[in-house]
Amino acid sequence: MAIFNPLPNVNNCCFCISLKWGSVIIAILTALSFCCVGVSLNLYCITDIQSLDILRHIIYVVECFLVIAAVIFLVGICMDKGITATIFLYTVSICIILALITFVIIMIYSATQENCTFRYDVIVHAIISIIIWFYFLCVVKSYREEMG
Repeated sequence: MAIFNPLPNVNNCCFCISLKWGSVIIAILTALSFCCVGVSLNLYCITDIQSLDILRHIIYVVECFLVIAAVIFLVGICMDKGITATIFLYTVSICIILALITFVIIMIYSATQENCTFRYDVIVHAIISIIIWFYFLCVVKSYREEMG
């Protein structure tokens, strides 16, 4: 888990919730946000590109793994198994990277097409999402160090 060592440790989640319950909430929210990135590809004027179908399928598969990792992490919280937090951290990291790639593709495509407006809301959403996911990673990493 050396890759996550640079992440800062936090004492609690959202200034008032214990790391354990914060991690439970994060895992539940992660499981409920299933297919958000994959569905977002349909919201933009890029549905006519054949190669994006491949990306869309990859996103769905990775997000299925994310939901599975969230459920495994929830079970791991109950059983106090730290390896489940590590699996969750790696899976979330892969999803963040994939979301950034998708974001760049959407921005490039929308900037280069005549019939597609540049979406500033996508930029704001991506920045806010990255900040929130970074904080979630810090909470789970901090809780991982408390687990057995």
